[in-house]
Amino acid sequence: MGALTIVLVAAFLAGIPIAFALGLASLAFLLKSDIPLVLIVQRMYTGVDFFPLVAVPLFVFAGFLMETGGISRRIVDLALSIVGPVRGSLGMGAVASEMIFSGISGSSIADASAMGAILIPTMGKTGYDNRDSTAIVAAATGMGILVPPCMAMVVLGGMGQISIGALFAGGFLPAFVMALAICLLIYYQARRGRLPGDRQAFSGRQVGRAFKAAVIPLGMPVIIFGGILGGVTTATEAAVLAVVYGFIVSVFIEELAKKGIPGPPTTPTVYPVIRSALVKDAAIEVYSRETCGEAEYVLLIENESRVFVGVGSDHTDRKLEESDIPRAKQICPNVIGETVWALEDVADHWDELMLRCRQVVNGKEILYQEGRLARLMAPRELMAFVRSKIGGPLDGVIIYSGTLAALTGGFVYGDKVAAELADPKLNRRLNFEYEVHPLDGFS
Repeated sequence: MGALTIVLVAAFLAGIPIAFALGLASLAFLLKSDIPLVLIVQRMYTGVDFFPLVAVPLFVFAGFLMETGGISRRIVDLALSIVGPVRGSLGMGAVASEMIFSGISGSSIADASAMGAILIPTMGKTGYDNRDSTAIVAAATGMGILVPPCMAMVVLGGMGQISIGALFAGGFLPAFVMALAICLLIYYQARRGRLPGDRQAFSGRQVGRAFKAAVIPLGMPVIIFGGILGGVTTATEAAVLAVVYGFIVSVFIEELAKKGIPGPPTTPTVYPVIRSALVKDAAIEVYSRETCGEAEYVLLIENESRVFVGVGSDHTDRKLEESDIPRAKQICPNVIGETVWALEDVADHWDELMLRCRQVVNGKEILYQEGRLARLMAPRELMAFVRSKIGGPLDGVIIYSGTLAALTGGFVYGDKVAAELADPKLNRRLNFEYEVHPLDGFS
């Protein structure tokens, strides 16, 4: 034991990572002892020669497949729509999102990466201190190890010859208790003003839409838990089914992405638009019938201290967009509403502003987009990003924000586009509408 301790302490002092330090110490002990090294190899092989352990890489791979197409964003939206009316809802939404996502990924590291990338910046914009938001996400992902399919449970079941299904079933109650405790602490601190008391009105319609968007990823836990707890499959067989389901979903979402269903990427694309392409007309002419407009908020910057917010639509040639995005945006007029608000008047409740877009096709009105501006890059962040790209001041610059996800099964090529930006706190709206006229002789 003396050699083991000396090597271990020396490795720690030398700054060797803990895993390698333990390995070196164990190797030193084995070389000093009379145990045949062949026996060690045999024992190691016997320890991992357990069929259920195959489920570990399969669950990880299934979670990786399911992360395709912004699934974590859909889960966050669902959780926030449910807990929205409660004080401190954003922090509680982080906990609820983590519980759902843990049932898909099976890895706390993957949970922290996926949830943290979305929630920590959003919480910072809402007034959470970086330390608080990081602590909430860390506590939530730490709780996630109790939510099946947990890799630690699979390994423990394999090593200890314990039923993995029983471990999965036993993980739910402590996970719910821990989640409830974290949520109660968040609520208590929000009530006392220690955390932001953010909340929003409950909307059954919004919950329904969020659930509809998240129903595909929610199928993964149903397959895993239903198969194992129902006695239909073993843990390994459920992992195989999860991989197959994840592969189908990833392909399906990729096809949806080609039809325009996901929202814009986190980092926007910057391209110039000539001033003459900015119009306030009630009707525009386009070269192709495969064009459509989507609602965006627009920043009109007089100088850094005088910024105004409007609503607009960057009408786009969708066929050309497949090969040349900037040109597809520039070839069509960019419509903007006539009325604007001062940014400083809405900055304190920016995330509550609601953006909507309706398309009229053959006289039938279709709700094309709807959602809060919290889903888009905040104005000051957007301005800083554009400033870094153009390498100069933004005086006299007009910026289109990027848009929300479509609520339909693809692009809608409407005869008329109507958009609005609603401010529920001050009970006011910005809106505009325009007709779309394809030029004769073009298709």
